[in-house]
Amino acid sequence: AVKPLASVLIPAGQDRITVSLPTFGVATSTVSTVTATGNAISVTGTLTVLPGVLSDITIAPGKVPGGLAASVTISMSAAAPSTGMKVFLLSDDPAFVIPPVATIPAGKTSVVIAAKTLVVGADTDVKVTASVNGVVVDEDVTVQAARVAAVSILPAVVLGGKPAVVTIMLTGVAPKEGLVVVLSDDISAASVPASVAIKAGAKVGTFTVTTSAVSQAVTGNVTAKLFDSEVSGALTVRSTGPALVKLAPVAATGGMSAVGTVTLTEPAPVGGLTVQLTSDAPAVTIPATVVIPAGKTAGTFTAQTSGVTKTTVGTVTATVNGLSASGTLTVLGTPLGTFTLAPTAVSGGQSVLGQVTITAASSADTVIEITSAVPATVQVPATVTIPAGKKSATFTVTTSKVTKAVSVKVTASSGGIVKAVSLNVKP
Repeated sequence: AVKPLASVLIPAGQDRITVSLPTFGVATSTVSTVTATGNAISVTGTLTVLPGVLSDITIAPGKVPGGLAASVTISMSAAAPSTGMKVFLLSDDPAFVIPPVATIPAGKTSVVIAAKTLVVGADTDVKVTASVNGVVVDEDVTVQAARVAAVSILPAVVLGGKPAVVTIMLTGVAPKEGLVVVLSDDISAASVPASVAIKAGAKVGTFTVTTSAVSQAVTGNVTAKLFDSEVSGALTVRSTGPALVKLAPVAATGGMSAVGTVTLTEPAPVGGLTVQLTSDAPAVTIPATVVIPAGKTAGTFTAQTSGVTKTTVGTVTATVNGLSASGTLTVLGTPLGTFTLAPTAVSGGQSVLGQVTITAASSADTVIEITSAVPATVQVPATVTIPAGKKSATFTVTTSKVTKAVSVKVTASSGGIVKAVSLNVKP
């Protein structure tokens, strides 16, 4: 049981030395004689090697869901003997299944074994006992019944009056007698059953949530309770709302109109549905509301455009019951027809008459942008307006005195058409 060193060296001037002697695990107390010999003189001493005793048993996890495995660690105070150390095990409840005997290998101080658990209908406390040579240690473990792991709702957003399906998922399977999960909700427009039964061997259970019509979206939770577990899932009960806003044509010259169509997600309820309309562009004018008759899924309105100096995109938004949908209308500037200056050559300080025309009269004012390449020499108005129903407008261009002749480009633009005329200014 003792493995002595082959030899030791006592330093000069010393009369003794301390050494460590390794020992082996033993099954029973063993007395070993150790002999030291030097210069033909021998002396002896005895060493009693004691067997290791059972010191601890641990179980992980301490709370294990029924049906899953657990890890059991058995420890000794010293290494096991060459034949190993048999440890006798006992569980006081069949819900925790452990081998009757475990062996700590020779030279080792512990061993880890696997234990099985059974599915239970309620949390079960179990005491596991380990014993060796009259030494007994024990550990408590709880075999847990299944808990609620998750609550899934499909669809998570449902139209009032339509059902939704809720699935309850457990951490483990239900026992042979099944499980009853208690249900509740905090949604005024929804109703759930008081409970749902999950069959033996199953990990999921389903039920249907009924909903009622709402004037605006309502959001809340469906909650499932089982033992000390409580899990919720969110559900939104929505109302009928706009799904699409479409304008035809999608592009119109300023002054023209377009027809807008609002399409609902479902037919309008009894009494019809009033949809609010807004436009983010001053060039696109729409009514404040459009009424969609009961049972219908769409309603139309007129979008009137006004003249613009350049292409403008307006967004029309339909809103009802907190739900919105949008569509766009592109407003095009009225195309410029002609641009003239008369005369095209003047002395600095004189004025010139400008004229702009469009190809066809518009039902809205047409705004033409005017620019001068050299504003210090040739001054022009920033814009010129051709009144609704007219095809032309005139404006005055002024000049400043110059010390030498200069040619200045004057530009007019509208509806994507740009025309330029050079004005010669002399001293």
